[in-house]
Amino acid sequence: MVLHYVDGGRGDDDLVTNGTIANLGAPAVTLNQAPTIEAQGFEILENATAVGTVIADDADLPDESLSFEISGGADADQFSSDADGQLSFNAAPDFENPADNDGDNTYEIEVQVTDASGASDTATVSVVVNNQTAIISGQVFIDVDADGAFDVGSDSAMDGVAIDLIMGNEVLASDVTELGGVFAFEVGDEMATYHLLQHQPSGVADGIAVLGDAGGTVISSNEMQVTLTGQDASDYMFTETGQGIQQGDTAPIGFWLSRRGRSLIKQGGQELVNWLNDNFSNIFGDSFSTAEEVATFYRREFFIKKFRGQSLRELFRSSPKADAQFMATALSTFFTNQTLAGNAATSYGFNVTGTGLGSKLVNVGDSGEAFGVQDGTSMTVMSLLLATKTLTGVDDDDDDNDYSYIYDTNGDGMLDETEKGLRDLANQIYRRINHSGS
Repeated sequence: MVLHYVDGGRGDDDLVTNGTIANLGAPAVTLNQAPTIEAQGFEILENATAVGTVIADDADLPDESLSFEISGGADADQFSSDADGQLSFNAAPDFENPADNDGDNTYEIEVQVTDASGASDTATVSVVVNNQTAIISGQVFIDVDADGAFDVGSDSAMDGVAIDLIMGNEVLASDVTELGGVFAFEVGDEMATYHLLQHQPSGVADGIAVLGDAGGTVISSNEMQVTLTGQDASDYMFTETGQGIQQGDTAPIGFWLSRRGRSLIKQGGQELVNWLNDNFSNIFGDSFSTAEEVATFYRREFFIKKFRGQSLRELFRSSPKADAQFMATALSTFFTNQTLAGNAATSYGFNVTGTGLGSKLVNVGDSGEAFGVQDGTSMTVMSLLLATKTLTGVDDDDDDNDYSYIYDTNGDGMLDETEKGLRDLANQIYRRINHSGS
């Protein structure tokens, strides 16, 4: 390659060199890439305005900035969007009263995304509004002191009581109390007015109705009205008043030992086994798998062993029949409750009601210590039984019994003087119950 040059007036010459002149091409030019946005959807619960953030793609990011706006759609007037794509309802939607164009709680709009160079894209965005439900719940119990509050130790929850949920003149649902007298309803309209109607159980006197945390109106002792405000409503209470023990409510321990008593026990079936195991598992252990085993247990453990020289009096030196009295009261509690045992006990002379012996009231007199309450406290029979359960330990001795004697607090098969004293006090009450109602 030859280059000819001039030296500024002093002459010129040629310069010869070897090399290659590169082709540098045209000057580089940066082209803008338009943003893209795809159809997308959101789901929210009613009564809220926030929806979510619309997203888009742009090959020029992060050097490019994007802005969003609502550009159309059948339900565009229901929404707002900021430049960052934060989408929200102008007013909180109501599932029960949809405001979308076709009334199906699916709102559709068109969103446009634009970059700094003015390039844009649009897509359809759908928003599904789902129903927000609410729970109305409460409890039915025997309120011994009539204060409207459930007092652990003296009051008794009532399972098997029917409660209706009513709107206007329509019964929407019915529930039966369980798991400690609890009822609960899930409702679809969380802003509506409902009525709770209790079917008065038999065997107890009517108490009062107590409003829960959402307020409302007491219509009667068996009916309340509550208007929801988008939240759950709980602690709506129906209380009952227990009555005294009457003839036919119980039977003495000799009845359950007799052929007739054992026959009734066997009719209790698996329901009796489950009830004893559920409520008094720490006392009876796994002694029962059939009702016949319950009848055999009562006769063998509390009476036959005594006749064979294994007297409980020799072991405890006090109240040898306390366990038999306790179990007799428990059996009467089960069989006089129609919800638990049906009407099998009526042909044996028992009073059978919707609540049975368990709802009846007993004053503990000077035996309060045996039930964890002050002397002179009135308690339901069921609460007495459960108090005894609480003060009895699980069997852990090495003999062939797989159950605990009541008030054997550590389950070691032996009783100290304190435990013997509690047995004496409890025996007075259970014996009085079993004789006063027979």
